[in-house]
Amino acid sequence: MGSKILLISANRCTTPDPVFPLGLAHVNTALRQAGHDTLWADSLVGIERIEDVLTRYKPDFIGISLRNIDDVLIRKRETFFDP
Repeated sequence: MGSKILLISANRCTTPDPVFPLGLAHVNTALRQAGHDTLWADSLVGIERIEDVLTRYKPDFIGISLRNIDDVLIRKRETFFDP
């Protein structure tokens, strides 16, 4: 059996629309096909506290997916580093 891998979609931005983490889905599929056990935690669908996920799942590795580092709007620039 392969490694236990926790994949986290850290995006919480829903404006203008929520975005499905397609890249993370591809990584998840490739890891499973390679024999790894994966758990996907998506911040947009109300995951439990990350500390609880880590305690329960005990992953060997963690991958974090980011949508953008900012909102890409020129007139109202917002960065997502703080959250």
